[in-house]
Amino acid sequence: MAGLKSELMVTALSCKAQDRYNAFVAKFRPALMDAETRLDGYFRTTYGRRAQAEHDDYITQLADVQSLGGLKSGTVFCEQREAMFDEIDALETGTDLAHYAEAKDVAQPASYESCAAPATVDRRSRHGATKSTTTRRTHRA
Repeated sequence: MAGLKSELMVTALSCKAQDRYNAFVAKFRPALMDAETRLDGYFRTTYGRRAQAEHDDYITQLADVQSLGGLKSGTVFCEQREAMFDEIDALETGTDLAHYAEAKDVAQPASYESCAAPATVDRRSRHGATKSTTTRRTHRA
């Protein structure tokens, strides 16, 4: 959701569509606030005392990556991106917006990968069975 919001903000500023961005924020304020609360929680859990600095850095990198994409697109950027405002205008609920954001290919500055921990021998077992591996997500900025 933060990626979509940032992409729309970059589009609004680059394409002089601030009124459309403001309408988007007003219409979906509760869903955007909920998503921001969850994102804050992620950063607090992951980074502890550095949470606010890491969160701010993420938001800055997000806008930078999306602005760079706009520069690479050149003159067709606004034509390509402003259509998102039309798509979002057709959405009715915060759930609709969440599904839309999830389905949209939005540029992100961070990658997430799954890592499997190596299997370990369960020393309590008489047969030396291996413990199942666990999968966890790591965050790289």
